[in-house]
Amino acid sequence: MCTMTANKRFRFKKRYLLLGLFIALLSVLHSGCFSLRQSNASFAKKLENRGQQDYQFHSYEVGERQMNYVQVGEGAGRPLVLFLHGSPGAADAYLEYLVKPELNEKAVLASVDRPGFGHSDFGKTEKSLAQQAAYIRPIIDRIQPSKTILCGHSFGGPVAARMAIDFPDLIDGIILVAPSIDPELEPGTWWRKIFNVPILRLLVPTALRVCNQEIIPLKKELEIMLPGWEQIEAEATIFQGEKDRLVPAGNADFAHKMLTNSPAVDMHMIPGGNHFILWSEVDQITAAILKMLD
Repeated sequence: MCTMTANKRFRFKKRYLLLGLFIALLSVLHSGCFSLRQSNASFAKKLENRGQQDYQFHSYEVGERQMNYVQVGEGAGRPLVLFLHGSPGAADAYLEYLVKPELNEKAVLASVDRPGFGHSDFGKTEKSLAQQAAYIRPIIDRIQPSKTILCGHSFGGPVAARMAIDFPDLIDGIILVAPSIDPELEPGTWWRKIFNVPILRLLVPTALRVCNQEIIPLKKELEIMLPGWEQIEAEATIFQGEKDRLVPAGNADFAHKMLTNSPAVDMHMIPGGNHFILWSEVDQITAAILKMLD
């Protein structure tokens, strides 16, 4: 009897220990460390620590959407470089570019929190690339630049391409960095769908849930875009890591093949480069932006 009672107590304690560990895991996953965003005050401090003082945070509404972006420099009639982050991510992904004086001297710089990320209705997923493009367009309308160059990394790449398709008169250049744009190269999403089951979403931090929910339909969204590529009349530069395990190198070849009406297509395959060339090749990408501005 004593042995059975002891075993029951052990199993009882074990269950509560596992429950406690599960609750602790949920708490850690949903803490600020996994939100993949920071306050504007924290972002501002990083900008200032890097010597950037000429910045402002802006928000605007599009329908029921609240959007947020940071702007460096100002002045209607100047060129605009608009940065689009990947998935997950936020406007601060382009910190290294926003503090580049050579870029700031040539153009107004803006980095947006894409829908569902950062402070743009955090947690509210937008699955349509066309709708994401429509939500971001007002930044161009507000700044009224002389020319607009889009720089999109990873998931930001197809958003940039969609904007160039939908608003050809507004977009003068696109720089695609490790872009997920070829529907045939999109990996299967069966495991993502498992984590999108309502009860399992509780285990997934908000930014990662939004990432999951916008990537699941991406293949279909890219297929919808296929006829539109011929409408892109902006010059284009593509950067791709040769050893990118998240976005296959073939995406760069796809872009080169599809940009038939672009006046200039410049491709840079980075030897040994991975998916994070946005940060490892800052100087090279900056040089491409400056070239396009000139």
